[in-house]
Amino acid sequence: MGKYLIALQLAVVGMGTVLITLYGLSLFIRINSRVCGVRDSKKSKNITEKEADLAADKVIEEGISARKVAAISAAIYSYLEQDGSNYKIISITRNKSNWKR
Repeated sequence: MGKYLIALQLAVVGMGTVLITLYGLSLFIRINSRVCGVRDSKKSKNITEKEADLAADKVIEEGISARKVAAISAAIYSYLEQDGSNYKIISITRNKSNWKR
C-alpha cells in the first residue's frame, strides 16, 4: 500500500506543479500583452459602392456568382493589405483540377 500512496502523492504534486506553472504563464502573457499593447492586426475597411459595382461589372465565369467574386476579392485584398503591397485583382477563374472536395 505504501508504494501506491507514494505514487499517488507524486502524481498529485506533479499535476499541481504543472497547473500552477500554466496559470503563472497565462498571467505573465496577460500582463505582458497589457503592458506592451497588442495591436489588432485585422483592419476592417468598408468597401464603397463604386468598388463593389466595379467588381460586379467584371466578366464573371459561368457558375461563380457576383457575391462570391466580391467576397473573394475582399478577402484577398484584406490579406494583401497587411503586407503593404499594392496588388490589383484582375480576374478570378475557377481552377480545373481533379481534387475531390
